[in-house]
Amino acid sequence: MKRIYLLFFCFTYFFCLSQNNKSQSLPTASTALNIEGYSPLRLLVHGGIGFGKVKNNSNPNYNLNLDYFEFLINYRVNNLFGIATGVGLNDFSGNGFNALGNFYHEREELKLPLLATADYVINEKIRAIIGIGFYAKTNLTDDYRFLNTLEKDIYEDWSMGFQGNFSLVFKFSEILSFGLNLNTQTDFTDIEPTPGRVIDDKQRIENISALGVLLLVKF
Repeated sequence: MKRIYLLFFCFTYFFCLSQNNKSQSLPTASTALNIEGYSPLRLLVHGGIGFGKVKNNSNPNYNLNLDYFEFLINYRVNNLFGIATGVGLNDFSGNGFNALGNFYHEREELKLPLLATADYVINEKIRAIIGIGFYAKTNLTDDYRFLNTLEKDIYEDWSMGFQGNFSLVFKFSEILSFGLNLNTQTDFTDIEPTPGRVIDDKQRIENISALGVLLLVKF
């Protein structure tokens, strides 16, 4: 997961450099289009840490720590509203137990969100961005480490859920803005284990809460 973070942040860093170079050739403020409207597209990159709860149908529930990352393209219909989609990564880890004993659970999820966004301008330097919508996701890895065994990829199903984001963003330049992001997620469909595995119980991940940082890039 750390390698994925590094690749995304490196891409974002060089993308930002290229956008800053482009901004040098933009018309001055007196002759250019209003910076709010000169392009309807922007890039939203955010990530951070949090926690969530695994809710099982039969086995005990347990909590997991979370590292999350999202890479979204936001199309603004107007200065207030827009839609956003892209790719997200959730990296869960933590301890739990079931009928087989204690285990350490590690799971990496690939998430595909589709969000409606809204902007609220507080002043010329600060704005709030809200995103609400749904996602589909599946597991990239899913490891249960028991005392003497390692069970891999027990759950390979797709699930769906609801997501909400709230960001407070500070304008750094005409191209770049930075801010804080509050992220909430909850699955509303269960995933089922692959038949014949040692764990035979439907589950979902609920009550995900996370806090992180956000980078906004205007195209």
